[in-house]
Amino acid sequence: MNGFGLSNNFSSLYPILNDSSPDDSFSEVPYEKGFQFLTYLESLFDSKDDFQSIIRTYINDHSQQSVTYYDFKASFEAWVRSSPKYKDKADTFLA
Repeated sequence: MNGFGLSNNFSSLYPILNDSSPDDSFSEVPYEKGFQFLTYLESLFDSKDDFQSIIRTYINDHSQQSVTYYDFKASFEAWVRSSPKYKDKADTFLA
């Protein structure tokens, strides 16, 4: 992020390329931010198996498809709301 600058569009998780070449925006920033975000989400659950269940469901439901983060968000929210263990905590997870 220091290479692009903290306020540069290419430092965001979802850079908007406009007329820029995609090659100019490639960096490890989105991968590192994605990793940190998934680690954070995993930390919200009582066990790693619960989070793994969400990931497995998401992968099975979206295999062989192009996806966006909206798809992951919808899948995550649906899993939490339908889970007997977490649906009472849905407001905490989805705030």
